[in-house]
Amino acid sequence: MNKEGVCNIHHSDLAKETAMILYGYPSPAIFEIDAKFPNHGLFSRLGGCVVTGDDDLDDDVQVCDECRREAEQYLNIR
Repeated sequence: MNKEGVCNIHHSDLAKETAMILYGYPSPAIFEIDAKFPNHGLFSRLGGCVVTGDDDLDDDVQVCDECRREAEQYLNIR
């Protein structure tokens, strides 16, 4: 069972932050990042392909510093 507020991969505390919602058709790397580093906070969720004036562009997320660092390194390697 996962403890709320704790990263289930790194077992470190999560911090509440604001992240942008990712719109458009995601690349395979986006799905890989979500699977490998679930608390990365680089974006909050996939928002679909169409943005209207009523759409919220940001969302509150729980972020693990280690997930974020590893996700950023993963993106730089690719």
